[in-house]
Amino acid sequence: MLCAISGEAPQDPVVSTKSGNVFSRALIESHISTHGTDPITSEPLTTRQELATALCHHDAAVRVVARLTRERDEAREALSNVGIAPSGAGEAMQIDNAGLPSEIVERVEEAQGRLSKGRRTRAVPAGWATRADVAAYEAVAKVETGDAAFVDVDAPAAQPLVGGSDGAAVVDVETGAVAETLAKGESVLAGAWAGEKAVLLVKAGNGGVVKVFEGAKEVGSIAAHAGPVNGVAVHPTGVVVASVGKDKSFVVYDLESTKAVAQNSQPAPSTLTATSLPLPTKVPSACTTPPLSPSQPPSLSPPPPLSLPSLSTKTAIWLAAATASGVTVFDLRKEGAEAVVKEFEGSGISGVQWDYSGQFLGFVGKEGVVVQAWLKKEKKR
Repeated sequence: MLCAISGEAPQDPVVSTKSGNVFSRALIESHISTHGTDPITSEPLTTRQELATALCHHDAAVRVVARLTRERDEAREALSNVGIAPSGAGEAMQIDNAGLPSEIVERVEEAQGRLSKGRRTRAVPAGWATRADVAAYEAVAKVETGDAAFVDVDAPAAQPLVGGSDGAAVVDVETGAVAETLAKGESVLAGAWAGEKAVLLVKAGNGGVVKVFEGAKEVGSIAAHAGPVNGVAVHPTGVVVASVGKDKSFVVYDLESTKAVAQNSQPAPSTLTATSLPLPTKVPSACTTPPLSPSQPPSLSPPPPLSLPSLSTKTAIWLAAATASGVTVFDLRKEGAEAVVKEFEGSGISGVQWDYSGQFLGFVGKEGVVVQAWLKKEKKR
């Protein structure tokens, strides 16, 4: 608002109810006392009652500006404190913290019952490798994979699935050649075989996408997490897959429908291990896997940071996990320091795995691949 006489913003503004012009109170009162007229329209102004103050309007405007400024600052503060939340990805993502669908639960329970039956009494398969066989292993093929971030072997077909910053590939072990190229040009963070399907975790922007391939053909793609994704694991059912991300959630997928069927936004572990066996509640919480059941396991106080947990499917007793100094084997029937059965030294451990028979524990690190014999009766570890 500018004074109609001086052309400057008045310190004490008033307005003429006749003309609507704004004046500085001191200037207009001086003009009225001398001339008795409106200085702009020359209409008579004989009393001060004909001048209405605009001060109240000015104060109201100041209050509105102050309120809007305060609301803006509060909104900025709220946005700065918001963490990564799961992004919407259609109907499949509208299931936060929901339990698994009944048909998925039935499949998981069926697989658990089938694979657990006779598990502890099963004999070592005929022709299974012995310690002498493993000690005599030699490299028979070498494949250049560049900056491979992971490798997963399809046991029946002996086809390694490898991936890195420029896509993934299925390798023919006998020839050392690339049999199929998947997700060419994309950054593949992790991957695993689900039967004859390859499940890849692909970086997309600031998040991750789970892609499913049959042969070299992409048959499904699911936007999984709002932030970077840490890992993916396939359940023994072959149709249930889980991924975990830095958005503090894990997501469970049905490969047949290529949809997310459950998402839990509670704090999730940094890695996943898929098993048809329910993990005992004594599993250190630093490496507890999200259970494929509608309920959650009890939380426990974590030991030193663990990763890459691998549970022996032969006994469901021995849990091996990577630590900063190597690999530690835990007896899940015990607690505290007594639960530590054996510690193996190593650095940069990137993979830990028990074999099917429970006789061997293998892990890979900066020193290469190490295979330890784990024979309970002979007490040789």
